[in-house]
Amino acid sequence: MAKKKANKVNTTQLQLLAKKVILAFVDGITTEPTDPFSLLGGYGGSSFGKYVVRHSKEYLLAADEFTRNATSTLKAKYAHEPSIRSIVAEACRMYVQKTEDERRDDPKLIADAATKLVEDVLAEAGHEYVRYMPNRFIVFSTPQRLRLGRVEAIDTQIVDADQELKKKFGISFEVSADPSSNRPASSKIISMPKAVWRVETPATLENVPEEARWLIDVAVSFMRLRATPHWSSPAFRLGQTEADPIEGQNRSFEHFTYEEDQPYGVSWSLSGFYEINDDVLEALNAPKAQEQAATLFDPPKESLAVRLANGLGWLSRARQSSDRTERFVAFFTALEALLSAKSPGAPVTETIARSVSVIIAKDITQREAVFSVVKDLYKTRSNVIHRGERFVTWGEVNELQQYTEAVFHRVLFECELTMPADDFLASLARATHGTEWNPPVATAAPADQPVSLHPHQCR
Repeated sequence: MAKKKANKVNTTQLQLLAKKVILAFVDGITTEPTDPFSLLGGYGGSSFGKYVVRHSKEYLLAADEFTRNATSTLKAKYAHEPSIRSIVAEACRMYVQKTEDERRDDPKLIADAATKLVEDVLAEAGHEYVRYMPNRFIVFSTPQRLRLGRVEAIDTQIVDADQELKKKFGISFEVSADPSSNRPASSKIISMPKAVWRVETPATLENVPEEARWLIDVAVSFMRLRATPHWSSPAFRLGQTEADPIEGQNRSFEHFTYEEDQPYGVSWSLSGFYEINDDVLEALNAPKAQEQAATLFDPPKESLAVRLANGLGWLSRARQSSDRTERFVAFFTALEALLSAKSPGAPVTETIARSVSVIIAKDITQREAVFSVVKDLYKTRSNVIHRGERFVTWGEVNELQQYTEAVFHRVLFECELTMPADDFLASLARATHGTEWNPPVATAAPADQPVSLHPHQCR
């Protein structure tokens, strides 16, 4: 995949910090022997070529400050602090090796080196990798490929047949339950289950596994909600612990339990999968669904799609957890990702409860009931987060899941995802005064209308 062009950013502050780092490094050049043990103690140092550099407190502080600012500029998915520090150290060593002793304080040479250091670090924001991973989570009725934005679920035989990896790298896939332990390390045959994930991942290389997994989680929740009427899979049941999207069915550890003289035996707990039948595939390949998926994975800045995508990812993380407390907190994190106000002084509990009631309740009486339930659930959440309590029941978890998925379902089907998030939140705030909530409606064909996910849902 072609390298994306990084967004232009103001690099003035980073260049000043880069100069500071390089100068602090140069100040540590010493004529001591190159024995590495001579650098032990103090703040450490570097030995390269004919040079020995002792690190000073000023150098380490300058490198940390540069790394923090670069991380803030790159944002989380492109920032990998250890890699940035390595780039900084290498830039400093290269500067020492390329400059003559009497010219190391030349302002132009330092400025050029600082500019190159900043460019090398920010170049990480232009990377986009393609990652293939096992998919033991989705079962196709017939060999298919399903694309949702940057994420594809593909039958492994299709991947191998299209020759993309074979032509580029000599890599071929084979269908196998487990990788072959007898295959030589030089082999270019990769064992995969019957399906694979293919994820176009914008991130620095070290963050690709984490970011690709997150994009899959967003895609799974989108898939789950967008094709709601058509699922026959047991994975859709309320309260079901969802399988790991890469490893598949989660088995509990083999165990033995007893009380006094009563044994309870050995048990395996299997979690469900999603079966992609023709109806599901048709729903997800519909033009509107494909348009929304593309928007969610490359959303306009500050749009509703940004918030919705974040929330969808947390919905998947919630369903994947078998721990009641973790599951409960993750569902609320999904709601907060979508509904929390920007104002630091806004009452979070009131805002979330009122917004949920406005989205899924039909009239004032129903809104009051929903508001009351969500507010009580939020009290439990606060006790977990702020007091470390674990007194969460499965009834509370399942009730919260119903409300949360109903909220995301209606927003997904009825809102224009490219609208500014502030406009979306403002529309909810206006409706809390007793008026009907009328968000900008996304055009949908009659067969593409939402179905009821909750008894309080208004449409």
